[in-house]
Amino acid sequence: MRSTIISFIVVGLLLASLTVFLYHKDKQGVYRELSVSSIGQGGIFTLSLDVRMGQDKTYYVIEEDVPKGFKIIGENFTDNKIKIIKFPKAINHIYSYKIRAPNQSGRYAFTGKYAMGKMKQAVAIRGDSIINIGR
Repeated sequence: MRSTIISFIVVGLLLASLTVFLYHKDKQGVYRELSVSSIGQGGIFTLSLDVRMGQDKTYYVIEEDVPKGFKIIGENFTDNKIKIIKFPKAINHIYSYKIRAPNQSGRYAFTGKYAMGKMKQAVAIRGDSIINIGR
């Protein structure tokens, strides 16, 4: 009896976690995805920004800070910042960028903010943010 109750609790927690994981991209906002969580020095990976518009939203502004030492390949962004402005009639879109890791090992964090529609202030981009660079 006790093991059955524990099994129900574990299954319930797993289902709740899965629901949160699957649901997060259904909400409006901007979500960051890194193609890897760790990579060797100088390795190349993909950074994706998934924009999910709400029905009443007509524009978005995104500013993503790429950590110092990383290189955005094939783009002309200044100060290692990805800046995107879309209006009017902005739509859901996934932006993908190739990034070269630095030649220094360590743990690095990607950060960024966005605003869309009638938001009064920018909020943090959600999703993956940490990448480990190894030797």
